[in-house]
Amino acid sequence: MTEGSFAVVEKLRDGGKWVPVYDDDDFSVKFKWSRQVKLSPESQATVEWRIPESAVTGVYRLRHYGASKSLFGAITSFSGSSGAFVVV
Repeated sequence: MTEGSFAVVEKLRDGGKWVPVYDDDDFSVKFKWSRQVKLSPESQATVEWRIPESAVTGVYRLRHYGASKSLFGAITSFSGSSGAFVVV
């Protein structure tokens, strides 16, 4: 992705808004993509966050941004997120 990130860590702010605080350009965030079978239309993405000591206490989640390509070449964007978790 040239204009964005594949993976971000978001923190829940007061008022219920999720705000990105780390992305896949940060050493603490790893995005891994693989295709289990060479010509399969399916692939697998894994997002890992090694919580830095400097991380502020709060509620976080991981979010992935991706795109799928149909058999005829149409590209569709999608995103998904983990459940919320607490960092203390």
